[in-house]
Amino acid sequence: MKSAAIALGLGAVVNGLAIRNDGCQFHITAGGDVVGCVGEISSGQVRAGNGVQSSTFTFNGGKITDDKGRGCWWTPCTDFAASPAPTGVLQCDEGQVPDGGFTIGCDGTVSWNGQTTFFECATGEQGQWN
Repeated sequence: MKSAAIALGLGAVVNGLAIRNDGCQFHITAGGDVVGCVGEISSGQVRAGNGVQSSTFTFNGGKITDDKGRGCWWTPCTDFAASPAPTGVLQCDEGQVPDGGFTIGCDGTVSWNGQTTFFECATGEQGQWN
């Protein structure tokens, strides 16, 4: 596990800062050892790396959904060797109630319950990272 900031951390780019009733759409970029756009694979896992196309996410009321309307949540983490322990993998699933606690700062930084640093983990699949 690498301890560089990823995805929702320092590299978040928010398009359209005015939050409307239907939410604010944005794209996420990764910074650290893995740099580039953040998107999803078909299962809904949020990833960066080789072949990952940028996804559009929507921020509304402290919650995030993907461009298919699937709720995004942190899956339970089973690897606690890292310090501090990572939250888990961001995943967007059909019928999933999205996790709350997300905020977007004036500088475009996305945080979750005050956390602005996230960790990238190799998936072992084609140079992609969670």
